[in-house]
Amino acid sequence: MDVRKQINEIFQEIIDIRRKLHANPELSEKEIQTSKIISQYLKQYGIEHETEIAGHGIVAIVKGKGNHLTDQKYFTIGIRADMDALPIEEKTAVFFQSRTAGIMHACGHDIHMAVLLGTARILKELEKELSGNVKFFFEPAEETIGGAKQMIEAGCLTKPEVDAVIGLHIAPELEEGKVQFRKGKMNAASTEFEITIQGEACHGAHPEKGIDSIVAASSVIGALQSIITRNLSPTNPGVITIGQIHGGNKNNVIAKETVFSGIIRALDNHTRDYMKERVKTVSESMAEAFGAKAEVTFTDSYPALVRKSFPFWKLLR
Repeated sequence: MDVRKQINEIFQEIIDIRRKLHANPELSEKEIQTSKIISQYLKQYGIEHETEIAGHGIVAIVKGKGNHLTDQKYFTIGIRADMDALPIEEKTAVFFQSRTAGIMHACGHDIHMAVLLGTARILKELEKELSGNVKFFFEPAEETIGGAKQMIEAGCLTKPEVDAVIGLHIAPELEEGKVQFRKGKMNAASTEFEITIQGEACHGAHPEKGIDSIVAASSVIGALQSIITRNLSPTNPGVITIGQIHGGNKNNVIAKETVFSGIIRALDNHTRDYMKERVKTVSESMAEAFGAKAEVTFTDSYPALVRKSFPFWKLLR
């Protein structure tokens, strides 16, 4: 069967699906309508699937004729896409822009879902030619609690057992029609953090009577960047991003409390742990220099993506 011909035949349909999903985004753990849309298409394609996995996740399967890696087991590969959108106001003015105020598919998950649905449809049509099984994972809450882990704990990699999982992420900077991958370190591990600087409020006319949490926080933020430039080797990259800062209630009052938050990224867990240690030490020490106190909390997200060698030739047998 000519796969390219199949792709061309359904190409516009997949574009329409993407636009439908883009226009109706839902946040993490609230992907109710998104799940229903995906399920409707899977039913239309005649693909066996289960819904409400680890929340609103979906697991579908196309069963091929079986590729014997051993006498007891068929080879099974999984393909994954994420489902949730982000709390961002869309201002693109495209005709299929988000219909939900303050929520947008700004990270490409709408495209990922559409691509996976198209892949599932084509592989369903090819199931008699497949040398194994293919499972399709539609992952909820990727942006927050880590839906993949929740789905794994719910058993998505069993019955049948999955030998390998593949996925993709769109990249606007990459030329159309090209795929980029590499052996080794590919995507960074990340840890979100929040830092609260506690000072002492007073009238702005008498700053000597208080401890300015905003000034202390500003110095902490500047000092955190020295971790990247002076504590990490230039050959071992890392990123510290401050994305939010909130402090004060009135323009003539020294702020008692300032809270800011951000994210750490590193290409291995060892570096990430070291950066966490330095963020805590620098924040507490710098705040203390101003007479303030720093409270630092971390929330680990995903580990680094490191591709090791895998016998993908077995997929072609």
